[in-house]
Amino acid sequence: MKKWIIAIVAVLLLGLILWTALGRGQAGGSGAGAAAGSAQEPSKSRPAAQAADTGNQRLEPYQYERLAAWHEQGIPAAAADIVVEGTDIRGQSPDAGVVAGEYEGRKPVALWRAEQGWVEYEVDAPASGLYEMKLTYLPMSKADGGGTGAVQFGVRMNGSYPFREARSVLFPRSFADEWPLALDREGNEIRPQTRETSGWHEKAFEDSEGAYGTPLVWQLERGKNVIRLEKLDEPVAIASLRLVPQTEIPAYAKVSQAYPQSRPAQAGDKASKESKENIVQLEAEQTSSKSDTSIQINDTREPNLTPLSYDSIVYNTVGGLRWYRGEQTLSWEFEAPADGRYQIGFAAYQGFNKNMTVFRTLSIDGKLPFREVASIPFRYSSGWQETTAGGAGGAYDFYLTQGKHTLSLAVNFAPYLPLIVQMDRMSEEIDRLTSELRAAAGGNPDPNRIWDIEKELPGVTATLTELQAQFAQLSRDMVRINGARNEISGALSSAAEDLAGMLRKPNKIPAKQLQIGLLGESVETQKARLTEAPLELDKIFIVPSGTAMPTVKGTFLQKVGSSFKKLVYSFDERGNADVRNDQTLNVWMMWSRDYAQELQRLADEQFTPTSGIKVKINIISDANTLIMANSTGNTPDVALGIPRDTPYDLALRGAAEDLSVLPGGEAFFQKFHPGALLPYYYNGGYYGLPETTNLKVLFYRKDILDELGLKVPNTWDDVYDMLPTLMRENYSFYLDPNDYSPFYFQHGTELYTPDGMKTALDSPQSFAAFAQWTDMFKVYGLEPKVQSFYNQFRSGYMPIGVSDLNTYIQLLVAAPELRSVWAIAPVPGTKQADGKIVRWSGGNALPVSSAMMMKGLPAEKRDHAWAFLQWYMSDDTQTEFGLDLESYFGEQLRWNSGNVAAFARMPWKKDDLAVILDQWQWIKMIPNVPGGYMTSRELTNSWIRAVVDGDDSRPALEKGIREISRELARKQEEFGLADKQAGAGELRPLPQVTEPWTGVKRYVR
Repeated sequence: MKKWIIAIVAVLLLGLILWTALGRGQAGGSGAGAAAGSAQEPSKSRPAAQAADTGNQRLEPYQYERLAAWHEQGIPAAAADIVVEGTDIRGQSPDAGVVAGEYEGRKPVALWRAEQGWVEYEVDAPASGLYEMKLTYLPMSKADGGGTGAVQFGVRMNGSYPFREARSVLFPRSFADEWPLALDREGNEIRPQTRETSGWHEKAFEDSEGAYGTPLVWQLERGKNVIRLEKLDEPVAIASLRLVPQTEIPAYAKVSQAYPQSRPAQAGDKASKESKENIVQLEAEQTSSKSDTSIQINDTREPNLTPLSYDSIVYNTVGGLRWYRGEQTLSWEFEAPADGRYQIGFAAYQGFNKNMTVFRTLSIDGKLPFREVASIPFRYSSGWQETTAGGAGGAYDFYLTQGKHTLSLAVNFAPYLPLIVQMDRMSEEIDRLTSELRAAAGGNPDPNRIWDIEKELPGVTATLTELQAQFAQLSRDMVRINGARNEISGALSSAAEDLAGMLRKPNKIPAKQLQIGLLGESVETQKARLTEAPLELDKIFIVPSGTAMPTVKGTFLQKVGSSFKKLVYSFDERGNADVRNDQTLNVWMMWSRDYAQELQRLADEQFTPTSGIKVKINIISDANTLIMANSTGNTPDVALGIPRDTPYDLALRGAAEDLSVLPGGEAFFQKFHPGALLPYYYNGGYYGLPETTNLKVLFYRKDILDELGLKVPNTWDDVYDMLPTLMRENYSFYLDPNDYSPFYFQHGTELYTPDGMKTALDSPQSFAAFAQWTDMFKVYGLEPKVQSFYNQFRSGYMPIGVSDLNTYIQLLVAAPELRSVWAIAPVPGTKQADGKIVRWSGGNALPVSSAMMMKGLPAEKRDHAWAFLQWYMSDDTQTEFGLDLESYFGEQLRWNSGNVAAFARMPWKKDDLAVILDQWQWIKMIPNVPGGYMTSRELTNSWIRAVVDGDDSRPALEKGIREISRELARKQEEFGLADKQAGAGELRPLPQVTEPWTGVKRYVR
């Protein structure tokens, strides 16, 4: 009897195993339908709606998907408003610290000063229905801990995000430029200071990327509902939360029928003359408010733009490449001269992306006049054009009453949203397919293996066939929206062709996993480009209906004349780097005009009055200009913003000043990490300073690591332990294949001998470090080529990885929906014999700008240059310079000062700053030596031999060592240093940085 029972159980288990295997095979097949076959599949294989229902935090459906489902279910709009006072808090997290109080004339209001935490409000709905939510709020001022960014919330309804846009809802501040503009010493207009104008106001909950142009819609069940606001950024005071029935915005046809009737003006009659007199013309650069300080005015020199100057800087347009992302809004106030119908036109430039249409949401007095203006198109044009707000039937009429009105334009990309959703699904499918191929064929597949794809990997060709069809359809959709092919439609079409080529030889597909993975990268890249919508404006016209719109298009002769004038004034010596003046300190700066203009202002207002030293900031575009200028004797006194290697290259040629021997130099250099100074060292002196800094930290997705039950790794051993779990669930860990610094430095390995004359890569520690570095890709299966960690991190395929501060800013600015679910930690370290964990990281691949002084200056000029450099790199100047830049251009241009005190004063989140400063103490760059460029080059070549070609690590590195040694010897001979190796200590030894820098600890808050 027992044997029968055992046999039955065995048969049942075998059946279960086969059923599971077949289920997984089907899930690996074609499209979302196949992927939904098994609830046991990793969450990335499930459709969005299913993932949301199972609690997955990455794959909630989009709002428009959820809203379509609610409408299909017949859920009606709510019947009445519900108002909740800001102080009626049902509960809050311990770290929120919300209290009732008074703020800016209102009480009681909820005062939420913390950067984190959550609060909950309870709402009693009389029936199930659809609502819009509005918040009456005021962002707190700088005096109360506020910054310049928008208030940002994640919103959970009854315990979960109802759609992915709920992860990040922005409530922006309001800013205004100060007019009239001041002039500099040469008659150029200076970019205006920006002041905050925020007051108490009510705003609807809208998605942070501005995709819709209309408020988000929320479903409340009948009875008690709990709304949780999760703080993501910026302190705020909350007066009330109001829920209103979902509003249906009427179409233009219906709205226009309700306008009071009036006869359009006819040419030659009295009404026509009055209409022309009633034209309102606004200079677009003179906005009344803007939601983002990064939206800036521009100096554009084209005929018919106003005001216009060819021989000086005159700001006459607004927007362009800095008015491109969702929720960035510009507003203008104007007076309508009489009641009546008006048409609205723009003098606009939309030539940034060829054959790409961008969209703006147009509102008047804070409201959408009708449905169609939620996304008004601005078509591509290679030059300036007149664009009228209108549709297929012509220009729209807007009825305005006499008096003051406010016109607003907000960035919008709603017409591209269906494409973005489809691309999101495709990216998920490509990630899943790539993981399946990697699991079957390994990370480095044998190109000679013969596969039977249909038998060994059933469903793969079906999936690729479906993806190929989707790429082709997306390309056609892009052409339909834009009216012509463009780079995005071309990239999508090329992807379809690539897949078609793979499908012609299906048994070769397992060896094509890298190419398939790159298609996923391409999808993410094109998806991101659809959300970027730059537009530049010169003028806005509010014109009575029936009146011709003014023109901005220049004639052929005007354009020829304009080109000639620009050519003539390009020879104007003002601001050119070759202008010398012995009475003025000549500073060359390899930054943009905006940086130079801001530093010139600070020098004129602060440095010159106290020191009596006049300063002229000039712009250069190439560091080689310094080397060429040195050969002609026409060098500057100070150079800023130059690459890290330039001071050493000039020191080697006797053209750079040793800063460490100047008065006060020893104390001044205490502001900087010794490891960050290594590239500027030459023969006992330091010839430059790190003007900016960059370092790497560990980025991780809290939601995904929690889902997998993984902890943030502290050491590389911890990374090894988590990799099987990550890869089993189709995830990966990101490591820059070009960055060898953590492995070498954490092994206690130097790249050069102490005198800098020979490579030290032939030591046992070096071979061990090289093996660890290459094994991360050969043995542990990390991706050897990733085009964009940002894209992979955002999509969730790479939920953890090591990257630099540029990635931090990119995530902060461009991925607001993830702000609550990602965080940073120090770089994984290596445990030493004494139990101490070292986290050295750096290398010379990180972009860092430098400052230096030129050698051979007269004594007085040298003193002036040194005084200026000390002033420029001081705590206070670097702080003010950085904060001013961020107030102008937003957090995407945050100034990462090399001065740690100034760096710590930038508006970082407290927890993130603590991590960055913790890693700061472990910065270690690579010292420069003659021919040292060959070291990084050959280490990369050795990595390729070991990882890509499959060579053993030791011979792969030994070949590189031979090449490095030859180049070092050749360069030493070129610069006359070969004899000094055996001389009487003429070349002083390289500094040895072996301990973390304790100087940073005083700045940890």
